[in-house]
Amino acid sequence: MIFSLTAFQSCDRVSSSAGQCANEACAQAEQAKKGGVPMTGIEVVVGADESIDQVLRRFKRRCEQSGLKGEIRRHEYYEKPSVKAKRKMEQARRNARRRARKGG
Repeated sequence: MIFSLTAFQSCDRVSSSAGQCANEACAQAEQAKKGGVPMTGIEVVVGADESIDQVLRRFKRRCEQSGLKGEIRRHEYYEKPSVKAKRKMEQARRNARRRARKGG
């Protein structure tokens, strides 16, 4: 038995001429969305003598490690491009401060 949870990845990079993403992987992701084929999946294979609690624990751990929960939260509501840019700038500032503390 296999438990499976699928998530789609999207990209913000769009080429100006065609209106499509220039990144091939992103283009495949967009195609998968249209066709309903999952791009990213979290699968847990259940052993013959394994309890459901152990399987659920492994599944939850993999979901946590993949960052799926945060991705779902970010897409829960529409985020304006200006707000998204501010969030990314603030994250870059935090990362720069961390690197300066670590290196200095």
